[in-house]
Amino acid sequence: MSIIFYKVFMASLPLFIAVAFAVALGKYKFKHEITKGEIALNAVISSIVVVVTIGAITLYGISETEILNGEVTAKKRNTVSCEHSYEVCKMTSDGKKCDTKYKHSWDYDWDVYTTVGTLTINREDSQGVIEPKRFKKVVIGEPASVEHTYYNYVKANTISLFGYSEEQAKQYQDFVPNYPTIYDYYRVNRVLHTNPSLTYSLTSGWNEKLNNEFRTLGGKLQANMVIVVTDQPASFFESLIHSWEGGRKNDILIVMGVKDGKVVWSRSSTFMNGMGNGVLLAKLRQATLGYDLKADSDKVLNSILDVTKSNFSRHAMENEIYQLAALPISWTSIFIAILVSMICSAFLSFKLSRNQNRERVNGLNNGWR
Repeated sequence: MSIIFYKVFMASLPLFIAVAFAVALGKYKFKHEITKGEIALNAVISSIVVVVTIGAITLYGISETEILNGEVTAKKRNTVSCEHSYEVCKMTSDGKKCDTKYKHSWDYDWDVYTTVGTLTINREDSQGVIEPKRFKKVVIGEPASVEHTYYNYVKANTISLFGYSEEQAKQYQDFVPNYPTIYDYYRVNRVLHTNPSLTYSLTSGWNEKLNNEFRTLGGKLQANMVIVVTDQPASFFESLIHSWEGGRKNDILIVMGVKDGKVVWSRSSTFMNGMGNGVLLAKLRQATLGYDLKADSDKVLNSILDVTKSNFSRHAMENEIYQLAALPISWTSIFIAILVSMICSAFLSFKLSRNQNRERVNGLNNGWR
């Protein structure tokens, strides 16, 4: 991470001129109210605001969400502090006095514990006294998936990782399904279809079995699997990889082209275009290509799982941290940083000018008093 902050600092140097200008406005506008030391403090804070703002916006641009897989380990009602407060005010000899009151002595949270995090089921009443219907349905040991945000260092390099044109990649983008997301708190559909009316029945039960398998495989392999079944030609694969930006860092993506129930083409990918997983991708193709899903659906899925367990190798994101050296700083982030720093500088100058109780130290006064 030190690389990115170094780049942000270097990119922020010209912005310090704008920050100094904002501080100078405060200096001349409040020249009889603030000291040199306070002006220096304002300049330092404004500079920090610039660096932090640009850094936050830039890092947000390379963030993405992966799916972590595990299982439910426990569920429990927990007593928590009341979240519902109101103020009661009355007039006294010293003026208006307000006290914070709470509607309840405590509230209740209905929490679900999993191997990939803790989830809270929405309450059915404000205090949480009533056990939520969804909480009752939680089963210990059932599959649980959550979304996890991380920084994809590969995105820092704008040079495409894919060996095909953008026009080719976009050819079938209208048929590409959305990347899976979590629904109903911790569930996920990891088997997708571009034309469900033709292919959905061929993979009946696949999603349930994959979710059950990844209760343990998710943690053991640190992986996630998504299978896409399509009736489109093989070039559809490039469109999907392009739309999904190569998938997530823990993904095993399998795309099968099906005609009359038979797998006529099959391609797969993992993070960094399959880096370190050449054997896995080759064996996944062998495990799927040419099979009739009408007759061999279970056999194909079992083969996919067996091959994955034996051959998947996770490529760590830390191996790509060097790509942060190519991370571009956008003009949008620079503009926002200038604006935020100026607002902070003006606000701080105003607050300092109104601070009548601060202690004055010899030599600190600005000389304009």
